[in-house]
Amino acid sequence: MSKDLLIKKPIFSSTALRDLLFNLISRDLKLKYQGSILGFLWSLVNPLMTLVIYSWVFLVLMKSSIPHFPIFLMAGILPWNFFANATMSSVDAFTGNASLIKKVPIPKTIFIGSLIGFNLVIFVMVLAIVLVAMPIFSVPYTFRLLLIIPGLIAEIALLIGLSLTVSTLNVLFHDTAHILEILLMAWFWVTPITYQMSFVPQRFDWLLELNPMTFIINIFQMAILGTGFHASFYIGLIEIFFVMAIGIWLYRKYRYDMVEWI
Repeated sequence: MSKDLLIKKPIFSSTALRDLLFNLISRDLKLKYQGSILGFLWSLVNPLMTLVIYSWVFLVLMKSSIPHFPIFLMAGILPWNFFANATMSSVDAFTGNASLIKKVPIPKTIFIGSLIGFNLVIFVMVLAIVLVAMPIFSVPYTFRLLLIIPGLIAEIALLIGLSLTVSTLNVLFHDTAHILEILLMAWFWVTPITYQMSFVPQRFDWLLELNPMTFIINIFQMAILGTGFHASFYIGLIEIFFVMAIGIWLYRKYRYDMVEWI
């Protein structure tokens, strides 16, 4: 393949790219639920079943003393599922669209955007259920709910950096998806979702602080429950910017070469 084709710049206007992004998100939503009886409701079944199972385990078996535990759990599960699902699906963002990338001078990052957008739609659907459920569990609505917006912005920024990283690495190393699946499993348990950060022995505080999702989960917990903010604000922001910088650098380094490799 000629070098000219590899470095050919995208010819799409901003309007065309926006339309393409929405079309890709719409396509993914239709394909995911094509032929299913419940359709979009399947996106709600998973977090609701997680809520029921975890609530039973931690409230009935482990006698958790965390106030409003079901809502506390959903305040963590909600952003975590968005993060984990978007990250995992982005692994194949480039390799899964190889034929289109090779034929059309399209910005490859559009596929990252479509996958994050797809999972964002699911996030909003589940968030609506959480907000409706709050009064049922005696959790009042307050202006703190507006903190969901900066929390979501921070999470999307983290997702952009991490998605660029794993999708580029998957072009170089096809074991990336398998490694990421194991990492996400461990990552879940070092994130304060099923437990409060204050319950963790002080000698392990550094482990949670090194986790950017601790910062994001804390924002959602504060927004929905008004609980204290335990993570370091500045460390969390630095970690997110660092992950974004790594992802952008890695993508820019290999964005032309990957056309021949995928």
